[in-house]
Amino acid sequence: MNAIDPSMQGDLPVPAAVYLLRRRDGLRFKIGWALDPLVRVQRLPEFSVDALDLVSSHAVWLPTALRAQQFERALHRGLAFYSVSPGHVLDGHTEWFLPAAHLTAIRLIRQMPVGADDRMPPAIVPFLSEPEERLLDRSGHGSSAAAFVAQDTLWLMEDLLLRVAACCRVAVESVGDQHDIRLQGFRGDTNGALETLRWSVLDIERYRWRTREHAGAFVHLIDYQGDDLLLKLTPMRHVRAWADGTLVWQLLALLERLRAMGAAPLAGRLVARDTSTVNQAFIARRGTRRCKR
Repeated sequence: MNAIDPSMQGDLPVPAAVYLLRRRDGLRFKIGWALDPLVRVQRLPEFSVDALDLVSSHAVWLPTALRAQQFERALHRGLAFYSVSPGHVLDGHTEWFLPAAHLTAIRLIRQMPVGADDRMPPAIVPFLSEPEERLLDRSGHGSSAAAFVAQDTLWLMEDLLLRVAACCRVAVESVGDQHDIRLQGFRGDTNGALETLRWSVLDIERYRWRTREHAGAFVHLIDYQGDDLLLKLTPMRHVRAWADGTLVWQLLALLERLRAMGAAPLAGRLVARDTSTVNQAFIARRGTRRCKR
């Protein structure tokens, strides 16, 4: 009897992910691969003590398990100097790195093509997402990937900024065609809810979109001004050229919502989101999907 290859589904290869997994205390991050990252992460000792920040972690979905393993090995070799012990010798203990290597890991990923027949780099997406359904082109046996289109990125950006505005004072500054979003006191704010979103806000990739023909970014500069964080938006005349101009009114509507939230008094700082609740909700959303190894 022939053995069943878990990386194949019928005659098609099953996508796999390389993940950059953050700790909530920011002391280190893990680089690993899995066919089902959430199931894999639940086996880690850090998960059982609620030490992982899944909201701020990322994943890179690739067409096959073999390609994911190649990505992981390349990252481990390239970042070997930053390798750090997690303080135990349990599952996954050799895959942790100092936080200073996180940006280098992102840069390395952007230099590696999806596959031999596709020279584009893969999309870096939130860990708690369904990238295998939205980002992978399965029609070509999983050999290629498509990044977020502008509409998808705008929806993700809207969700992120509205959550930030619920726990941080936000101001929208407009001069003609230029609009800036100012997160007041962002640098020194230690509010627990804001901490879970901090890395996402600072990740310029969250505001970019890319297709095979075109690319753009809703935010073109992230800069600190004192303790305030300034997000400088791409001028509306450029956004108007995307998707036949249909995104302009959506972006302007988002700015108006942020203005309204900024003018209203904060009813009270939000408490840190319970990561275990996020995990349970995500697991429930996945339903009865079979766990692949």
